[in-house]
Amino acid sequence: MSDNQLSLPVKLSYANKLNYDLYKVNIFILLFFQGFHNWTLNPFHMMGVAGVLGAALLCAIHGATVENTLFEDGDGANTFRAFNPTQAEETYSMVNQFDLVHIHFLSTQPFFSTFSIEVINF
Repeated sequence: MSDNQLSLPVKLSYANKLNYDLYKVNIFILLFFQGFHNWTLNPFHMMGVAGVLGAALLCAIHGATVENTLFEDGDGANTFRAFNPTQAEETYSMVNQFDLVHIHFLSTQPFFSTFSIEVINF
């Protein structure tokens, strides 16, 4: 075993000073914190994550519905009568909005690049 392998548990022990290098902090969290405190399997944590993601989905659906009611299609239509649930054709299609997915995907690049996560490889 090399010297680096022998000193790794000492470097990652909680009693020593925590190194503020981002890579080493992440390794510390992965090995020590998640290894001994598996909080991701806590049912309350799972419900919290599902609640946050569910709330985000409801906000997106609500925003799409509000935007849909603002769409005026025809004579005499106002803001509150633009959307009719029994109409034949749809005024908003989530499938057609997937043309903009690449814009949302590219907008995450600066965020991920701060953590040295490569999203795009050319």
